[in-house]
Amino acid sequence: MNLTIDIGNTRSKIVLFCNDQVQEAFAVESDLCEAVQKVMQTYDIQAVAWSAVGRIPEGFEAMLSALPCPVARLEWHSPIAFNRKYQTPEGMGADRIAADIAAVAYSPGHNVLVIDAGTCITYDLLWADGPYIGGNIAPGMQMRLRAMHDHTAALPLITPDGPLPDYGHDTDTAMRCGVVWGMRGEIASEVERYRALIPNLKVWLTGGDELNLADYVKGEVNVDKYLVAKGLNLLCEEYLQNSLSVQ
Repeated sequence: MNLTIDIGNTRSKIVLFCNDQVQEAFAVESDLCEAVQKVMQTYDIQAVAWSAVGRIPEGFEAMLSALPCPVARLEWHSPIAFNRKYQTPEGMGADRIAADIAAVAYSPGHNVLVIDAGTCITYDLLWADGPYIGGNIAPGMQMRLRAMHDHTAALPLITPDGPLPDYGHDTDTAMRCGVVWGMRGEIASEVERYRALIPNLKVWLTGGDELNLADYVKGEVNVDKYLVAKGLNLLCEEYLQNSLSVQ
């Protein structure tokens, strides 16, 4: 069984794989070291792959280095990462790279668009044989709601949960509708634009589960909330194969 750990901006996500299938998944918001140690005691873990865009907890890397199995961190310069025609490759979030790896692996013969609706909405374009074309970054849902509150004198800080009519009928619903319907329209428009630019394009969407974003996009969209974890799992498999070839 493989263990993947994705340290995000607001929480960490742990996913366990067996034969490329997700066996268990959960989020951790506090003691990540304790959660990983519990997993190691409960399951027979063969390899660990992890990435971080958020703060790495104190003692986490030392704890990983003491584990009795191969451990790999995915970063922009990792060998498994794609050739990126990007002027600042060190600025690429590891979660984006992981999602890209999985999307290309599961889309043989297709050019790929990967949309990750998390803290930010990211759009990544890749050719079928791997090279990264480019992409965009836009504010995510919580960031948009927070910005309206922080940059005005009167607008409240609201949650995304609540009524979502076709148009707002008070301040809360007007803000919520503006953000959610705006994101749905934005993503649908971007997909249409990229399909016109890039032939034979396969679209992947991860994150933003509660918004049903794919329902508002014309054409086929592959929705996979474990896309980042699946990219990390491919890194696990690569390390296991390399270790076996050395023996």
